[in-house]
Amino acid sequence: MSIEIETTNGPAMKFNGKYDDLIPIGELYEHDLNKAYRRFHTQDSKEKYNSLEKEILIDGLNEALKVFMDDEPVTRVSGGHTRAKVLKTNGAKFIPVIWDRSLDGKNQWDPDVVKSHFSDNSRVETADINKFYSIETVVDELKFDKKSQIEDICGRAGLSYLLYSKCRGLKHGYTNKKGQFVRPVPHLITDLEQGTKGYSITQCYNMQKQDHDMKYNPKNRSYPQDPALDKLLENISDKFVRGVKAQLVVLANTTNAIYPDIKPFETADPQFIGSNVHYAAAAYFADEITNSDSEYRAEVGVKNTTYDIYVYDKRDKIAACIEVKTTQGNGWTSSNPKGGYHLLLAYSQEYNFWSSIMYFEASTWAGGVKGKYTLSAEDVSNASTFNHEYCGKMMKNDGKIVIFKDEI
Repeated sequence: MSIEIETTNGPAMKFNGKYDDLIPIGELYEHDLNKAYRRFHTQDSKEKYNSLEKEILIDGLNEALKVFMDDEPVTRVSGGHTRAKVLKTNGAKFIPVIWDRSLDGKNQWDPDVVKSHFSDNSRVETADINKFYSIETVVDELKFDKKSQIEDICGRAGLSYLLYSKCRGLKHGYTNKKGQFVRPVPHLITDLEQGTKGYSITQCYNMQKQDHDMKYNPKNRSYPQDPALDKLLENISDKFVRGVKAQLVVLANTTNAIYPDIKPFETADPQFIGSNVHYAAAAYFADEITNSDSEYRAEVGVKNTTYDIYVYDKRDKIAACIEVKTTQGNGWTSSNPKGGYHLLLAYSQEYNFWSSIMYFEASTWAGGVKGKYTLSAEDVSNASTFNHEYCGKMMKNDGKIVIFKDEI
């Protein structure tokens, strides 16, 4: 049977096939699962959609949409969402449908409806990240907690259970065989969504694992000096140091509604102040790297990571690591000396600062008695292969290397 489908903005479209009814396009409701299944578009899926659209406009629609009357009740599409989109986009007033009476009266999240959706909406291939989101949507909606249930949905969606698990680990993090929590990696999920880098789920999962291993493996303590990164670091201003001081001032003046006249941190001990300088400096310096006009970005390390700041290149590989050390004196201490880039800060009680980024080997640290290593101004001035000061000055005074701090 061949009929013409009237449109609002052009010539009629042909339909060649069997149908039960012609339904006004405004009365058809998309299955909510389709929003996840077609959430992001790759170049391949766009090309296949365009090919289907061209075929329908030239040769006509050859297959009616499958629909059912759900429990709301509304006419819900169970098969043919992409065809429905083509017709709607091109102004069709009515759409030929075939009723699936076996689904009538059921909620759109009924397992039978979900299975029908996956079996009848695979003509235009979708990206693996969309398959993941559709599976996750079903798992959450139906509260599936058995592996067999999830494996069944994975099979229907066309994504293996292994890839689903890897993608879920990328999005939410997971606990590895060593009992360590591997952090989620949002930017890799974004890469999969955008599809511009061509990464697969497995590639992103491997990058997540490598990144975790690099951060938490105590043997990973040395990264080579990077000339391109050196140049970036030289162009960073003293803004991050001014931010550290501003944070200390805020902290010293902090009160609360219960004790509005008491400033509990105004007389905090040096260790407390040092911790705040450390964390603020790491956060602000990482932000300066990320927001620089370069191929690098940076993240602050978390509990149990080897370094304080991790610098990534445009391939999302760790390019360098930065250790942050602070002091109110003329030297620094560590129980776990490392080589590589060091962001060093020295400050006074008045919050005057000296700061420099340096590169030196782990052997520059001296001592090790009872697990305590020391680093003096003399040590770093002689051993560093890269040294750029942001504020203050380290220089010789009466034959000794002394740190002079600036008012910021």
